Amino acid sequence: MSRQLIRKFFITIIMLCSMTGAHAGALENTSLGATSSNEAIASACIGFGLRYLYGSGVERNHVRALMWFKLALAAEHPDAAKYHDLVALRMTPLQIARAQAFAEICSDSNYTECN
Repeated sequence: MSRQLIRKFFITIIMLCSMTGAHAGALENTSLGATSSNEAIASACIGFGLRYLYGSGVERNHVRALMWFKLALAAEHPDAAKYHDLVALRMTPLQIARAQAFAEICSDSNYTECN
């Protein structure tokens, strides 16, 4: 996956995060198939986590994968716990702590500081 396409994904997440109130209903008609902005964000987070987990278009990075799965957990994605636990088993406590810190920075910045 090209850097340009990854950047477009990040921009999409930022746009979804900025949607509130009446705008959230507009997501029902998107190709994402999500019925709320929270579901769309959760699905995007899973997608990013899988890319980092398997190195699909990005350098393989378990810390970044876990960060995205933690964000998907916070957004209540039904598969997030499964992926989170799968990655966490392969990591040291320090790596898990780094992923948590990155997830907090990303979430606190409204998904603008996630790289």
